[in-house]
Amino acid sequence: MVDSEEPVETHSSPWDHLTAKDKWKKPETTEDNQAHLMVQCMEAWFMADPEAVVKHFDKGLKVADLPTTVDGDIEQISKAKITVALNKAAKRVRKARGTKKQGYDKVEDGFPLLEVIDPKKVCEASKHARRLRETLESKLPDRR
Repeated sequence: MVDSEEPVETHSSPWDHLTAKDKWKKPETTEDNQAHLMVQCMEAWFMADPEAVVKHFDKGLKVADLPTTVDGDIEQISKAKITVALNKAAKRVRKARGTKKQGYDKVEDGFPLLEVIDPKKVCEASKHARRLRETLESKLPDRR
């Protein structure tokens, strides 16, 4: 699973995207469902659950500060818009808390957010997240 870094063509598979954009070669023994994309980036998943993002950043953010989806599709929000919003929120919070580190941090902010966002909301707002969930459920049916 990797960030696509940009929109993915509607009928393009993850392997097609990775080959075209990153020059990745699909190994011969690999199945199509062994590549998954976070479109356009991991942080796009956060936009499916804006309330969790606001709660994480405490008083540094309002839902209205986050980029909005296009028809509920978080995959259409550009990585740049998401990055700007998260950096702005993180700077406000860190300034209020008197910490030196500025801006959004994937480890300090991203991983804790992954723990609290609602996976149902993410799957409703992202076809690639749904594909990942469906693949995992088919491979691990006892974990549903």
